[in-house]
Amino acid sequence: MIVSDTIWTPDLSAAGKSKYKALAQALRDAIMTGELAAGQQLPPMRELGYRIGLTPGTVARAYAILTEEGRLEAQVGRGTFVAGKAARPPVNPDSLIYHVDEGFADFRSSRVPDVGQGRVIDDALIRLGQSHRRRHINYPTAQTDYQAREAVAGWMDSGRLGHITADDVVLGNGAQNCCLLALQAVLHGAAPVILTEEL
Repeated sequence: MIVSDTIWTPDLSAAGKSKYKALAQALRDAIMTGELAAGQQLPPMRELGYRIGLTPGTVARAYAILTEEGRLEAQVGRGTFVAGKAARPPVNPDSLIYHVDEGFADFRSSRVPDVGQGRVIDDALIRLGQSHRRRHINYPTAQTDYQAREAVAGWMDSGRLGHITADDVVLGNGAQNCCLLALQAVLHGAAPVILTEEL
């Protein structure tokens, strides 16, 4: 804490060539630990530079970095002060890591952090399931998709495929689903085999 009878002097003896970065980090650490309290005035750049063996320009560069970060406030004619709003503590990196059991392989989609969207999606699905308008979740039947299947049969080339009716058409949900339907339709026997490239 900097008051009239106390002088804050960082130890930069282990700093490398980037003295301004070392000073900026020392300031961050002092602010985070409370050694430099919110509202406290920092030493003038020339004075601090003289005390720790740095040029005023080097100190000014460190002050500027922390001012841009919002940790310091420069007041014209008065000096540089620790910002009134304390900086947030650094995030614990462990909290950003999703630990999984490596005893099994999981080929599902990537895991994203749950920042509240899980509960929102749950609530939306519950309201949807309780809705009186259930048409959007009903499975199609032979009657409800008959017109679509009839249209598909009309598009087919009867010269190459022969006579096709709506009863010969099965609607699928995309290319992968249709591939699975086709495989299920053509595979026969007790132990059908599918050849594919090596995984």
